[in-house]
Amino acid sequence: MNVKVITENETAILSPMEKIDFVSAPELEKVIEEYAEKTESMVIDMTMVDYISSAGLRAILLADNLMSAKKGLVLKNVNISVKDILDISGFSRELKIE
Repeated sequence: MNVKVITENETAILSPMEKIDFVSAPELEKVIEEYAEKTESMVIDMTMVDYISSAGLRAILLADNLMSAKKGLVLKNVNISVKDILDISGFSRELKIE
């Protein structure tokens, strides 16, 4: 998986460049873990993500858990199909989505 990462001040902005599924989620988790140690907040820009599987949801949950003791996690630019998955799974009630 290709994940573009930009750091601004103490925020890591992660931009996955494809669907997040059982194949790509482990790579995203590695990037999340790496930047969770270095930063105070995290944004996952979902602009290029058109699908997320349960493995992808687990990666998002990992990011939320790692950032909960800090300034938190925000999901941005979530498209309607991914938002539907977040809604059905109940994640949209627990996550900050902008």
